[in-house]
Amino acid sequence: MKKGDWIKVGAFVGVAAVVGIAGHYWLKKQDESLKVSSEVLEDLLKPIKPVEMKVPNTTADLQPVEKKTVSKFPIQIGDQGEHITQVQAHLLKHHGWAEVNMGIYDSITAARVKRFWKVDQITKSVYQKHIKNPIKLK
Repeated sequence: MKKGDWIKVGAFVGVAAVVGIAGHYWLKKQDESLKVSSEVLEDLLKPIKPVEMKVPNTTADLQPVEKKTVSKFPIQIGDQGEHITQVQAHLLKHHGWAEVNMGIYDSITAARVKRFWKVDQITKSVYQKHIKNPIKLK
């Protein structure tokens, strides 16, 4: 081979090596970002710590507690239940999120539903459209 041919082969090998190294670092960075996302999701889906309740001092302080009934659809602020957890898990999985109070449909969840699902309220058809395969939480 001529000297010019060796230079061409060397240049080709050098370019291929640079492309290979750059690709390796790019894929490594992508893999690390996926690990962080899955770790964040696992932390967010851990059970919520119980809230400390204040015990009334006298019987005069006792009032009947009206528990929010679990209305399925349309979902409203304050609703609780597994279907709310599924909505929040879907938002976590597909759009990321922090500071979530799992299982309670609050104004923050409603805002995220409006932003990402483009609806003002969750009806049965909207729920079924987005939650095709419910996520099994630990």
